[in-house]
Amino acid sequence: MKAELKEEILKLEIDDLKVASQLIKARHNQLIEGAGAKLALGQKVKFKGKHGEELHGEVVKINRKTVKVDVDGITWWVTPTALYE
Repeated sequence: MKAELKEEILKLEIDDLKVASQLIKARHNQLIEGAGAKLALGQKVKFKGKHGEELHGEVVKINRKTVKVDVDGITWWVTPTALYE
């Protein structure tokens, strides 16, 4: 899939690349805003840590691209898409 996609991208002209870039950015923003919309301050969440361990914490702050989660007094900045209940 990635190799095929890379070949197709190499064939595109500059105008096509600009449009594709705008579409990708719009979809990225849609995913992030959708994930962030489901969150609330004080909500209990889970996510995988750097070494694959499951961490449990509470949402402290919600930004556009990251969520501040308190895990036993330690602050983690996590992307909204990485969080689950």
